[in-house]
Amino acid sequence: MIQRRHLLQAGAVALAGPASWPMAAPLAPGRVTAPVGGVPPRRIVFFDERYADSCAFAQAFEADQAVASAQDVARLWYGGLQADARTCRLQLAGLTLPSDHMLLAGFAEEAGLTLHFETWHDGRGPALTHHITRGSLPAALSHALRQTRGEARTHGRPAWARTLALALRSELSTVAVPPAAGRIVGAAPAADMPGMLVSWLIA
Repeated sequence: MIQRRHLLQAGAVALAGPASWPMAAPLAPGRVTAPVGGVPPRRIVFFDERYADSCAFAQAFEADQAVASAQDVARLWYGGLQADARTCRLQLAGLTLPSDHMLLAGFAEEAGLTLHFETWHDGRGPALTHHITRGSLPAALSHALRQTRGEARTHGRPAWARTLALALRSELSTVAVPPAAGRIVGAAPAADMPGMLVSWLIA
């Protein structure tokens, strides 16, 4: 069961910076999640309604269900998602705070699901820095994350969160994201950007 130490670990990792973030083991080839009995998996996206980038991610992902992670994540999981996960019919994605991400990743691991993609979006400097710690990005998505103030924008702001959601949604219906890691420096962070957000894909 997820304990208080997981939450403390999340805070410690976020504060320590990129050097302390875990690097991924190589991913096995194959589909992210196969349908069970021909029934498509249920897609759920987690977002934090306090942050515009997180909301844009959730809207673009077009999941079967959108869950505001500012709620009690443990209550949400044990209130029904855990039972659904045990049927191997869940695909989870999000752009959330590190604490919510690490709790959900721990819950999912206990249920036999796998973290396929993880990128830490560091907004503490003059430009967003995207640290890819699990999975890799198609060239088009890498370009989107590198957007500058003069490039493609949505409602006057860089569209990186929307582009990222669309790319991850596409990965769910193709093959597993290949192993890689890297760092991309992008546009200036949004005014409401917290110190750190994490995008992730679990299936």
